[in-house]
Amino acid sequence: MTPQPLKSQAIFVGKTVVAHLVSYAIAATAGYYFLLRDLYNNEASPLRGYLATPGEPEEWALIGQKLFPIELVRGFLLGIVFFSISRTLQRWGKKRRFIAIIGFYFIVGFLASPGISPGGLEGMLYMQNQFAPLVHERFFWVTFLQSVIMALILSNWIRTSLPEEN
Repeated sequence: MTPQPLKSQAIFVGKTVVAHLVSYAIAATAGYYFLLRDLYNNEASPLRGYLATPGEPEEWALIGQKLFPIELVRGFLLGIVFFSISRTLQRWGKKRRFIAIIGFYFIVGFLASPGISPGGLEGMLYMQNQFAPLVHERFFWVTFLQSVIMALILSNWIRTSLPEEN
């Protein structure tokens, strides 16, 4: 197997960054308006003290300033990881690529992550006293939605992201 040119790697990583940013924007917006808004805006919300909320204008503004650069870095890191298995993903059909991407992104990156976050298994365990099951469920669905969108975009782009092997 011949090494892939740097241009192919950059295109693949760039497409992953775009897929991540689009999926994040859609899922975060939809999740906020349909599932999380009351948690973020409620004076008695369990998120206060854990996450920045609109009720803390200075912190909320700081999050807004740092969000795009952080998400660019996340997308870049995801692109590097997915590129490492890109030849395998390229050989598979869209359905199998979609399932693999969801597996990596949602299961490894969130649900089974060692990071303690609302909706993830570790978060459900260690934050059971701070967050009601409904809070975990809402974050679970927002992250699942982002994973589905990311997998849909990326699984459709992978075939055209890399030149065929000789």
